[in-house]
Amino acid sequence: MRLNLYNTNYEAGSLILLFFLYLYLRRKYYNKSAVNDALRRLVVMEMITTFLDLLTSVMISFSGFPLWSEVLANTLYYLALLTTSAMLVIYILAFIKDRPVYSRLLSLTKVILLGFWIAVFVNIPTGIICRFDGGEYTHGPLYLLIYIEPVLCIIASAILIFTYREVFSRNMKIILLLIILFSGVGPVLQATVCPDVLLSNVTPAMSMLMALFTVVSPNYNELEAKKAELEQKKISLSKEVAEKTAEVMKKEERSELLSKQIIASLAETIDAVTIEKQFHTENVAYLSALIAKEMGLSRNQQYSVYCMGIVHDIGIVGVDEDVVLKTGAYTEEDKAKMEKHTQIGARILSRIEEMPNISVGAHYHHEHYDGTGYPEGLKGENIPLEARIIAAADAYDGMTEQRSYKNRLTKDEAIEEIRRCAGTQFDPRVARALTLLLKRNKYQPGVSVEDAFLKVAGKGGNLKKK
Repeated sequence: MRLNLYNTNYEAGSLILLFFLYLYLRRKYYNKSAVNDALRRLVVMEMITTFLDLLTSVMISFSGFPLWSEVLANTLYYLALLTTSAMLVIYILAFIKDRPVYSRLLSLTKVILLGFWIAVFVNIPTGIICRFDGGEYTHGPLYLLIYIEPVLCIIASAILIFTYREVFSRNMKIILLLIILFSGVGPVLQATVCPDVLLSNVTPAMSMLMALFTVVSPNYNELEAKKAELEQKKISLSKEVAEKTAEVMKKEERSELLSKQIIASLAETIDAVTIEKQFHTENVAYLSALIAKEMGLSRNQQYSVYCMGIVHDIGIVGVDEDVVLKTGAYTEEDKAKMEKHTQIGARILSRIEEMPNISVGAHYHHEHYDGTGYPEGLKGENIPLEARIIAAADAYDGMTEQRSYKNRLTKDEAIEEIRRCAGTQFDPRVARALTLLLKRNKYQPGVSVEDAFLKVAGKGGNLKKK
């Protein structure tokens, strides 16, 4: 009786050990990975097995329990013991869940387990594994059958670890092999050397503790470290983004202010040189932006076209004053001098680094869609779209301005002229957009630079590199 009580207390201690181990695993390894789930189930199954072995030991040690209850408890214990052994294989298989062989091996493990379960149920009427003769527990002729399945599972687990050794780290392989060793030592010692000492579940219970020294989920600890590292990087990146955003916003604000100041100054300079062309630059710029809007261009593109339109004639400052202020017909020499204003303007504006594309309008606004324009004789789509837009707006404002050397056209007359020259001097799409917005009375000349900035750019904007 003292020996049985000692064994009972020994196994009760294992049950308590496993219980706290399970609580630890539930708290520490809560994530739903296949490996974590398999280990938790293995520990739970080992607890159930230990409890049933403890219950069977108590019932056998003390009289007074009906025979059927002892048989039931012992049968459940054998079923749990076989299931625990299979759960060890399933735990190892969880490490290779992504491999094609996983499903086949898992099914094979379950089939083998079912076969041994059937043998346990057959034992109830036959006593081939164990029996209770006159209330005494005795081994049957096939008692060792109950240990064959655990041995097979232990061997299978070792083979799996060796076969898929690249999946496991060195420490994991050592600990898992120790678990396998401990899972086999207890049952073998109990079956061969000391049948009265309950070691079948004590040594596996001890081996479960060793699992704490493994990476329970193959990458769990690594993932936790990576998560912390990523969180830190996220914080750093957020700070960096915030700083960069603030820097960009400040740069854009400075650029916008600079743009307005430069453009307003240049517009005044151009109009001061060309006395008879009051508000010409403002009109061309504003009308160009409206054409861009009519054509469905973005807000930023509208703003870009506006800025280019304001300075499209900046090259006039480099042309001889007597040619610029001439009121009569131009000679061929005068025309040659005047035509240079596109290239002069492009050179002047190309130095403005904050607005790298602003020279496009000045350079190409006298190119014709049919290739007969200047300075480079570009044709069709080879002419930048902004320049094609500015060319139409420039022509319309020129036609409707009152000059000392010519009479201005009415709006309708100018519209008709724009239509007539569509496809030759003007881009047909630009000409159509211009005539449509004019017919809808969307354009009124004489808009100041500040008002145009508010209408075209809203809170402002900046020319973007293409």
